[in-house]
Amino acid sequence: GRGADYVVEAGAGVRVNGPYSLKFKLQRLLASPDRLAAMKDAARAASRPRSANQIVASLTAWKNG
Repeated sequence: GRGADYVVEAGAGVRVNGPYSLKFKLQRLLASPDRLAAMKDAARAASRPRSANQIVASLTAWKNG
């Protein structure tokens, strides 16, 4: 889905197409602490923890015009 695309494009995740690729990709990630750290940093940089609240506030303001 689009959420997964966002995570992968931000560098915070990898795409997995099935159980075999999951095992392979997990093994590679677990063997690479530097890559995991970079993905953690990318996830933090891409996060929008208050985005739902901001959307609701914007829609409410728009509705109340």
